[in-house]
Amino acid sequence: MNRELCLYELSSRSRLQEALDASVPGTWPPVLMDNDTIQEFLIRLTDPRLCRLYAFYWIRLPDQDSKERICIGNGGFFLDDEGIFELGYSILPEWENQGYATEAVSTLVPWAFDNHQIHTIIARTYPYLHASVRVLEKNQFVFTGLDSKDGTVIYHRCKSPDPER
Repeated sequence: MNRELCLYELSSRSRLQEALDASVPGTWPPVLMDNDTIQEFLIRLTDPRLCRLYAFYWIRLPDQDSKERICIGNGGFFLDDEGIFELGYSILPEWENQGYATEAVSTLVPWAFDNHQIHTIIARTYPYLHASVRVLEKNQFVFTGLDSKDGTVIYHRCKSPDPER
């Protein structure tokens, strides 16, 4: 994800599709990826002091059922001031519960550990988003606690194979 893609996302689905070389369904954007979130991404991508965003679009490649590339979700990381990566992800409802988010997170997490000098990744989700909680659990994230400010639950994963260490 870059500044240009964020601008397309806010203004032109056809230009976003062209830039991604993928179909962007009419149900886009995914839940919790509203204009305010995209505006926040733009700020983080524009201000060099805040440029701590590593985000990716998730494209489903053609297969025997569909001959087109389809943008089904997105996800990535924010780096906080303490050097901790916070994972975020969202997938279109019609692609939920098919393993795509689990697969994407299972690729993103090793990428973060391998390409950045970090030891912990955190993730927040709402406790009622059961599928999101399962994505984290399947990817060896461990429940950390509740954030009383926004009602989210916090999970973490350490670089060590033992998440309790």
